[in-house]
Amino acid sequence: MEKSNINREAQLESEIERLNKKVASCEAYVEEFKALEEQHAQSQMRFKTIFERSQLGNKILGSDLSILEVNDAFIALLGYSDKKDLINRKVIEFAHPDFIKHWQELQRKLWEEKIPSFSLDTCLIRKDKSTIWCHVTSILFEDGGRTLGYTILENITERKILEGKAKRLYEAQELVMNAVAHDLKSPLNTIQALSGIIRSNIEKQEQDKALLHLSLLDKTCSRNDIIINDLLLIGELELDNEALQRKTVNVVEIAKSVVEQLSAGAHKKGVQVLEEYLHPVVFAHVDREKLSRVVENLLSNAIKFTQSSGKVVISVKEEEDRMLLQVKDNGIGIPETMQASIFNKFTKAKRKGTQGEQTTGLGLFIAKRIVDMHEGKIWFESVENEGTTFFVRIPML
Repeated sequence: MEKSNINREAQLESEIERLNKKVASCEAYVEEFKALEEQHAQSQMRFKTIFERSQLGNKILGSDLSILEVNDAFIALLGYSDKKDLINRKVIEFAHPDFIKHWQELQRKLWEEKIPSFSLDTCLIRKDKSTIWCHVTSILFEDGGRTLGYTILENITERKILEGKAKRLYEAQELVMNAVAHDLKSPLNTIQALSGIIRSNIEKQEQDKALLHLSLLDKTCSRNDIIINDLLLIGELELDNEALQRKTVNVVEIAKSVVEQLSAGAHKKGVQVLEEYLHPVVFAHVDREKLSRVVENLLSNAIKFTQSSGKVVISVKEEEDRMLLQVKDNGIGIPETMQASIFNKFTKAKRKGTQGEQTTGLGLFIAKRIVDMHEGKIWFESVENEGTTFFVRIPML
């Protein structure tokens, strides 16, 4: 009996020791768990601090591109003041219509193809409807059984503006090289040849011939002057996209001034220029000098491509909240094969006027560039051997 009790006590002590070890093991596990939980909490706190204090826009996306969380920088980036205006909305709602495909590609790359990270440059629309360029970097991460996208957005609008200016500078340089190689080379050769002929005329005392060749030399220099002035204007327009000195002006007054300026040449050619203005005043908020250039280019072209005894009609009128300018002629028209490239630089549609008048191939390009800068529209209707009508529509305010 006594031996049995001793055995039981030994078993109990063994069991107690075993249980004590388990308790100690559990306590160690609990301590380890607490330590891991503390590390996780600290990690979450660090992430939250970085997320909230980052100077770059940060947001968390669901697989359907819904916005689940944002930081203050992202709210400010889009021009909002409260994240409630953004949470649970689709990021595509803020994408520029031309760049919605960027976010669709991001969604496909991350959630369908499971690419760990994806970057792109895209354009967003802010609350005030202005646009902003952003460099976007997204990575996938798991959270509570969901696969989410962590996205960082950096404002690169200034960089894009500089890239655009650099591109326009390159195009302007190419334009000058093209002009030098083609449009300026021939007149310069002519000037050189005429100089030699005039020198010979003077040596031979052929005064009448010398005067004739001097007149040709003057015309050639004038043509070069026109080309150079066009190039300088294009350089200005290309390098400074916002180079407009807008004022509220009477477009009818501009049209009348241009008609007066070109009337002598039209009369000499035998082309009648008619003016049709429903109202003596049609105001528009435009750059007067540049709009005058548009009218001059269109009207001079109409005169140039209209035969003697032909007719050109210029009109200005209001059309709802826009100004509509029309220049219509009954001249030779524009062949259908040339119409698609009519507004290009050094267009292949360049040709001589009905009396051999020279053209630079830049006038309509300049006109379209100026109209575009005014957020307007320029187009034409033309039938070969019947005539052409150019239209310019520009917002009045």
